[in-house]
Amino acid sequence: MCAELRRVYHELPPVWTEDSEILILGSLPSPRSRETGFYYGHPRNRFWKVMAGVFGEAIPETVCEKKDMLNRHRIALWDVIESCLIRGAADTSIKNPIPNDIGGLIERTHISRVITTGSKAYSLYMKLVYPHTGIQAEALPSTSPANCAVSDQELIAMYKRKLRLCHGRPENTEGRCKEEIRAYDLLDELGIDYLRVDHEAAFTIDACEEVDEILGVEMCKNLFLCNSQKTDFYLLMMPGKKAFKTKYLSKQINSSRLSFADEEHMKSLLGLAPGSVTVLGLMNDTEHKVRLLIDKELLASEFTGCHPCINTSSLRIRTSDILEVFLPFTGHEPVVVELPWD
Repeated sequence: MCAELRRVYHELPPVWTEDSEILILGSLPSPRSRETGFYYGHPRNRFWKVMAGVFGEAIPETVCEKKDMLNRHRIALWDVIESCLIRGAADTSIKNPIPNDIGGLIERTHISRVITTGSKAYSLYMKLVYPHTGIQAEALPSTSPANCAVSDQELIAMYKRKLRLCHGRPENTEGRCKEEIRAYDLLDELGIDYLRVDHEAAFTIDACEEVDEILGVEMCKNLFLCNSQKTDFYLLMMPGKKAFKTKYLSKQINSSRLSFADEEHMKSLLGLAPGSVTVLGLMNDTEHKVRLLIDKELLASEFTGCHPCINTSSLRIRTSDILEVFLPFTGHEPVVVELPWD
């Protein structure tokens, strides 16, 4: 016999801080979560395992550890429904739902993105809340044990792409260097759209493999070069996995004995530190002492992956915006070169 419909009230307070940037919403706490007094309390629910996988951390066990993980990554957690009629834990049986004051929470934070777990949470949010917040929800699969069609690793990969990928500049710029902020300022001024992921400092292309996965584009290899006399300087953009051999490039630009330029010139000409070389550094080359060289293969890519003048964040920008908007603004005419893979 089916359980009867009964009105259930949401008694768990939202998890948030003023610095929260992303809001994750379920539909309503399960009976087990209401019993334990915290979100996703069923021992077989994979939410906390997925969150740990997204950020490369140990699975939090206590409520304090769970709140700390969310707060450190500027994630708020709540549910769409404040009260409703429901039969047991069956989302499909929900009737007469009344939403939480999600708009009020958003007003007290830096939240600019809403992510829903499960199709029911998405449909409820879009019907009851979206007309008031104007923030389109981004749907992700449920982490419920009932959703056995999606594996743990698939869930982690999907959540990682959503939770670590941000649109545009960070809401809170505290602790970020001035060079990074200037890069965002210029991109915004030029009307260039971009996606962003923050990460640990990445000094090599190999260290960017996870970034590539999240951005959905291979990070570009950027090399700052000079001739032996240190009178000619070049910024070379090439596919990340392609090996660089000076002899093939030297012939095409009529410059012998190319080598990597030193840190002093990198700072004075591009305003960059080692490990953070990027095409966006040309914004600082106001005297046009650096020639831009682009491997032909990159021109066929819809998007370009690069750092915003710091190697703790990476951006996905349309290649056409680099070529047709950014470079004309900085006054750098790219020289197209062809470099072999072998």
